[in-house]
Amino acid sequence: MNSFVVLVPTQNSYKMIMRLAKSVQDQSFKRWKVIFIDGESQPEHVNWLKELCFKDKRFFYIKQKENFKGIFGAMNQGVEKVDLKNWLLFWGSDDWVIKQNTFEKLNYQIQKYSHLDLDLMICKGKYYNLDNSFYKNTYFKNIRNTKFIKKEEYIRYLFFGLTPPHQTTLINPNLFNKYKYNDDYQIAGDLNFFCRLCQEKKLSIVLLDLYIVSISVGGISSRNHNKRLTEVIDSYYLIFSKLFFIPFLTRYLRKILLLK
Repeated sequence: MNSFVVLVPTQNSYKMIMRLAKSVQDQSFKRWKVIFIDGESQPEHVNWLKELCFKDKRFFYIKQKENFKGIFGAMNQGVEKVDLKNWLLFWGSDDWVIKQNTFEKLNYQIQKYSHLDLDLMICKGKYYNLDNSFYKNTYFKNIRNTKFIKKEEYIRYLFFGLTPPHQTTLINPNLFNKYKYNDDYQIAGDLNFFCRLCQEKKLSIVLLDLYIVSISVGGISSRNHNKRLTEVIDSYYLIFSKLFFIPFLTRYLRKILLLK
């Protein structure tokens, strides 16, 4: 893998994207790309995005096609535009880079483990309230040193309610040769994707004690609770069958206790 590309589904969110764009442009590491996949936005938003892309050629704008549904369909469409030599990050319009040297640190880790055939590189993030006050940290496993895990340990973490935060997870693009986001899922398509990866014969994953992204609380996943719960149950049922209720209950217990 050479480096990484950030894919950002958007819709009439240019005012939030301003913070994301500035945080990326301010990075000490300059070799990055951001691709916006825009879904039927108003002209004001589209014009702002196109102007940003014109001024800085590391930003790219593509219009979402009708056959790619919703946020997760937009992510799938974005993957088709990416060089398979680059790791993938999926962010929202209201996410932003934590520090000016974050991409530099991230690239160092990518180069350090480039000789390994990794599927996922899972980092950490920080959630913030809409008033920009800190809410909580988010991670797959709260480790203090680099940790390598295989498929069996990955499944065990899922079983006990842990989920890789998709904004902090670098994904090997070759996985998308076999797995796409299920765009029938409106909210928990990321969990469904991470669960379906358990179908792989083997998985090679590194967990990094590195905070890379700030995430705003209050996006689509925080709304439409019934839809979200249904999608979460369906995702866990795929791999744990009748024991789905164990990861389901521990997932929400962790959220209540702000454990991740």
